[in-house]
Amino acid sequence: MFIGKKSRKIDQKKRITIPVKWRKNEYVLVNDDEIKVYKFDAWLKIFDNLDEEEKIMLSLKSHHLKPDKNSRIILPNFVNFRFVNLIGMKDYFILKKSDE
Repeated sequence: MFIGKKSRKIDQKKRITIPVKWRKNEYVLVNDDEIKVYKFDAWLKIFDNLDEEEKIMLSLKSHHLKPDKNSRIILPNFVNFRFVNLIGMKDYFILKKSDE
């Protein structure tokens, strides 16, 4: 479960470290009105309940993320800020630009 707010610096390789209590094997980043990062299994539950057209739309704005051995995920290129807040929303967290 993702709860709370964590601040992270995005490194030069576009990576952020996932907080210890939030670490999972796989994530899906969805670039919608907000940038949301879901646990892979939570994203699959949403996906499985959509009709075909909705699945296509969700797939087009989704990015599969697999953490490296240091629990960092590489963010897509459209995330072009230096600092980020991770805001826990139970089944996903939101990436929000931060000044530091």
